[in-house]
Amino acid sequence: MSNCNQSLREKWFFLKYNLVKPGATRYFKDMCQAQRLSPEEIERMNWERTRKLLAYAYKHVPYYRERFRQAGITPEDIREPEDYRRVPLLTRKDLMENFDRMLSDEASPRDVRI
Repeated sequence: MSNCNQSLREKWFFLKYNLVKPGATRYFKDMCQAQRLSPEEIERMNWERTRKLLAYAYKHVPYYRERFRQAGITPEDIREPEDYRRVPLLTRKDLMENFDRMLSDEASPRDVRI
């Protein structure tokens, strides 16, 4: 949707959707604002989100914490996109052998679907 001016129907949709998925309206507004950003600003925003995701995984996901330690890095060591190469790759074998350790300690069993 290129126009972020919502019709009544769209507002109703987001109101209902927000009941099922809290924060949906905020994400929509963020996407609307991102449309006005320059490519450099979007790249910077995406990089900051990536850094936050790495920090979250390190703090809350046992598998990633162990892999980071094995690689001798912490999320703080990943300061710019070039540093991202130091993050260990995830393979299909890793997923199959370590799935139970890849869940966040904040995840509820009811949130996990396979």
